[in-house]
Amino acid sequence: MKVLPLLLLLTQWAPADMLPQLDGKPWTGWFAGYESRKFRFGVNREGEAFLMPMKNRDETIYNKQWIRLTPVIEELRSGRGPVTKKTELNGWTALSEKSDQAERISYRGTVTGGAVFEVTLEIDGASVRAKGRLVEKGSLANKELRFGWRVKIPNLYYNQKDEKKLEDGTKGDRYEFVRADGEKVRWDGWDSVNGDEVTGEGFTAARLDLEPYDARVTFETEKGGLFELWNGGEKPLYQGIGVNWIHHPEADPKGEAHFTMTFK
Repeated sequence: MKVLPLLLLLTQWAPADMLPQLDGKPWTGWFAGYESRKFRFGVNREGEAFLMPMKNRDETIYNKQWIRLTPVIEELRSGRGPVTKKTELNGWTALSEKSDQAERISYRGTVTGGAVFEVTLEIDGASVRAKGRLVEKGSLANKELRFGWRVKIPNLYYNQKDEKKLEDGTKGDRYEFVRADGEKVRWDGWDSVNGDEVTGEGFTAARLDLEPYDARVTFETEKGGLFELWNGGEKPLYQGIGVNWIHHPEADPKGEAHFTMTFK
């Protein structure tokens, strides 16, 4: 009995309701990938994207330090905070071909309740442009929904146990945000900040100088979207933050607005 052809068939088959996957290294199991001098950028089969800074010419840094970008649909509730709708594992549709040289990546996702969103990512050198919009509301037609990207900068000092070295290192990191009204706010990584309290009406830009990356990470948005700073309460910024982009369809009904993240 020839088992090998059957095994090959099983490993190459991908459910139509998940994003397709690549087979060749280093992108085995990913839907799309792109490599620049400073980072690799990939989208997995469940619609999450990752910016993976390079450790050397051939490998990335440890995955705990990757920057994660997650598309989400949130339900807004009067007098309470938004609720993120769960993404259906089997609700993905590829709008672009799987590729290990992907400069433009597009796909759709579905959340509980049948709401559908569409996203597009464009990568060019040191920059990633991301946009997205709500396409269908499904059974949530009477709910107020919005689309957003959650961009997670993790704790880059997770393995530093020496308190003095931790404080000295994080104080060298710089976090600068520009509010929607033009005001600039600045902190270092050791500062404790409550994202909910400082976000206000939102931010239009951010600049993060992060020593463990040996890089500057910047964020800029077009009209039609704003950033929110999220860190789960009053915590030092080095412990990890979310620079979350929220789409505002009233200012951008066609869903053309995007934000740009640059890593260099």
